[in-house]
Amino acid sequence: MAAKTDAAPRRGRPRKYGDETRDLAREALLSGDTPEEIAQRIGCSSRTVRGWAKAGGWYRMLAERRNSLAQLDSEISRLTKQRSTNASADRLAKLTKARDRLAKQQPKPKPRPTVRQAVSAELMDFVLSPEYGLYAYQREFIESDDRFQHVRKARQIGFSYVIGLRVLLGLMAGRNQLVLSASEDQALIILGYVRHHMARLEITATDDRVDCIVVNGVEARALSSNWRTGQGFHGDVIFDEFDWLRPKHQRLMWGAIVPSITAVGGRVTISSTPFLPGTLSWEIAENHRGRWEQFRRWRITIHDAIAQGMPLPGGIEELRGLFDSDTWAMFYLCQYAEDGSALLGWDALHACAVPGVETVRVGRLRAGMDVGRTAHRTAIALLGQERDAVTDGYTDRYVLSRHWIERGMPFAEQRALALDIDRRYAIDQWRIDRTGLGMQLAEELSRDLSPRAVGVHFDASKKQRMALGLLKLVEDRRIVLPNDPDVLASLHSVQKIVSGHGLRYEAPSDESGHGDLFWALAMLTDGARHGATPGGGAVVEVWN
Repeated sequence: MAAKTDAAPRRGRPRKYGDETRDLAREALLSGDTPEEIAQRIGCSSRTVRGWAKAGGWYRMLAERRNSLAQLDSEISRLTKQRSTNASADRLAKLTKARDRLAKQQPKPKPRPTVRQAVSAELMDFVLSPEYGLYAYQREFIESDDRFQHVRKARQIGFSYVIGLRVLLGLMAGRNQLVLSASEDQALIILGYVRHHMARLEITATDDRVDCIVVNGVEARALSSNWRTGQGFHGDVIFDEFDWLRPKHQRLMWGAIVPSITAVGGRVTISSTPFLPGTLSWEIAENHRGRWEQFRRWRITIHDAIAQGMPLPGGIEELRGLFDSDTWAMFYLCQYAEDGSALLGWDALHACAVPGVETVRVGRLRAGMDVGRTAHRTAIALLGQERDAVTDGYTDRYVLSRHWIERGMPFAEQRALALDIDRRYAIDQWRIDRTGLGMQLAEELSRDLSPRAVGVHFDASKKQRMALGLLKLVEDRRIVLPNDPDVLASLHSVQKIVSGHGLRYEAPSDESGHGDLFWALAMLTDGARHGATPGGGAVVEVWN
């Protein structure tokens, strides 16, 4: 958001029930509880729960979940343990009938394949001991010897940490390990955790490079998601944040790598925060049409992680306040994405995202800076124009090649950060938010970087032009974005809000600052200057 007020009061009557209560109600309803049961548990009326469910599309989500035998079995099991009433008996009969009908449509289940010598037995007892400090869901994953695994997990629950441990245990068992991630940075983070566990377990590498660790002739390699790079690999493969690859690339990656893995009895692990429905990863997670019975599946929400021992400094409400409801449901409740009233849809953003965006050749760099202090984050976006690899001329595409997001940074440090970025990159022009809190910093940087720095005052008309300009670039796929969930979520967070004076473009939670990167990038566009043409086109000026 660009409007800067550190303590903007909430208008109207305050909510009686917080977001955490609603989240718990949604999880309960999606588990099969009735609105009456949920209302009695949380102390509200069943009408209130039904209103939440209708507004949030919970009933549709429940219907989708009930296409799974596991969901129906769970509901039936819980009902059989409760005191029987006429209503519960009727529900049980309907669920049993639905389960029988669905079971007839399923292929006969096959035993799930396991991996021989999946991990080092010598180290297993120690890493599973209380001394090593794994949480229950991490221990369950490490203990599994299933050959095909799919983990749908919340963010910030330490799963990259435990993937790093799994990679090391596989190395010590003599099995090559390949980590393929949605971005090179994320893949290298996994290798960083491998090194961390090596230090804890006093294991020494015989060779250690940036993207490869070798122990006694067995290697663990980390790669970004170019499907060609993994062809011919033999060993175990981990698809990290697999959902965040484009749907086409998921299938290309799968077809290029998995056959050679399975030919030698290797293990295939998918670990990801959910993203778009309908992709290969979604099909595996949902066992679409019963085609993926060989996979062992986990679904670990933030609530599951906390219940199984993970501490959360600041509490769930503080974390919940940093995200709009759609992003929270996806990142922390493991629900697949819905666009709602977002200006930039997930499909459109994902179509513009590529791994290794920092390697794309650019020129004519411009920087946008959205200023925050306490309730908002400071975001700096570095946008360049793409250069043709053959002619070295400029194309009509623009690349978000670097970005910085800082929360609670003093203005003096923000100024120093901007000047440091300016020293490191050949930036032609700066655009700096000078609305409210940003005014003084914008004036100082305008003097420091004169004449290349321009202050931008955000009013409703200006924000509309900037937002629609960025929308046009995304729709035309003339902007290249990093395949980073945080970046895409920030750009997705700005919504179209209908007011008495027309449309406004805002991130829904003023306190979170979630959307500041959107405005840092949007101010580098100058809107759809000439509006829509009869043919539906528009002209976007990226900078003056």
